[in-house]
Amino acid sequence: MNILRHLFTQIVTPISPQQDPESSNKFSPRSHDRFSDCLRVESPQFLASGHLTVDLSERGMCLETFAPISPGRKLDLEIHLPSLSIPAEGQVQWCREISRGVFRVGVFLTHCQIRHRTALRRYLHR
Repeated sequence: MNILRHLFTQIVTPISPQQDPESSNKFSPRSHDRFSDCLRVESPQFLASGHLTVDLSERGMCLETFAPISPGRKLDLEIHLPSLSIPAEGQVQWCREISRGVFRVGVFLTHCQIRHRTALRRYLHR
């Protein structure tokens, strides 16, 4: 029973707030609206190319992958909007296997130029 309680706690424990590298304000990872959208995301750190977003916000995304990515891993990202590719840097916050060989990965965007973040915001709020 204690093992099940421990596993349940690991699954539902919220991510602790991260320090925004572009300001001195702390925010919760859920402080920005999330949008269900399927966009291609590339990174040289991925074993395969062309992962897809499950959802995304101005500050992060959930990706579906076919290999686990360790929390804490830094990623160089290219987010492909329909009319623009956005370069960004991110850090893996969590990784969960949702079915055999399929993983969901939470990525916090640690750096994205203001003009690219503005383009992402406009895309999300279209």
